[in-house]
Amino acid sequence: MGALLLPHQPPLCSADLPTVGGRPGAEPEDFVVDEIPLYPASGKGEHWFVRVRKRLRTTPDMIEAVARAAGVSARDVGYAGMKDKQAVTTQWISVPAGCHRVEAWALPLGIEVLETARHDNKLRTGHLLANHFRIRLVGVQDEPLPRARAILHRLTERGLPNYFGAQRFGRDGSNLSLAVEWLLNGGQNKRGKRGRFYAKLYPSVIQAEVFNRYLSARLERGGDRLLE
Repeated sequence: MGALLLPHQPPLCSADLPTVGGRPGAEPEDFVVDEIPLYPASGKGEHWFVRVRKRLRTTPDMIEAVARAAGVSARDVGYAGMKDKQAVTTQWISVPAGCHRVEAWALPLGIEVLETARHDNKLRTGHLLANHFRIRLVGVQDEPLPRARAILHRLTERGLPNYFGAQRFGRDGSNLSLAVEWLLNGGQNKRGKRGRFYAKLYPSVIQAEVFNRYLSARLERGGDRLLE
């Protein structure tokens, strides 16, 4: 392709307010994500639901490690969504009940099992209610709390446009160019064991970019104006 296609940059909804300054901390523990499941495990069925904590690992890396430990194919491991690498995250996955005993799994450093339960179905993309984030800012300006409260008051009054964030677009936004190239090549899967992963990732990247551009155009008309 030619020049790198960068993702749309959404406008700040509090650009007119004083900022708190600072930046997210550099340690994985400064960015913590906990997945909230869409439904509880039933306690019976042909799958194990396993809650996993990972640190400095991508979700595909974790899935491959679990598949090896459980003695199943990575295709048999279900998950509801992707979680950040530069972070400490928890999420639920599913494995067939006929796998190796969870207690006997030998997982690499940075991946651990927190709890298990039986359930009837495999976890699928989207089977989550929400993600809970805890983000630590360092190097903030003096007296940051009044500034933060003013921003939160603005968000409470007007809400927050639900843009897709930078995580969807990868390091330096490079996923968008790769996704468009993939689309122009007819959506051909990359080869190797990550082919199925990219076949799911790239359409979602393009969808997110279209959504973000539409949302900005929508807000330019006035976010409180209803459209037919």
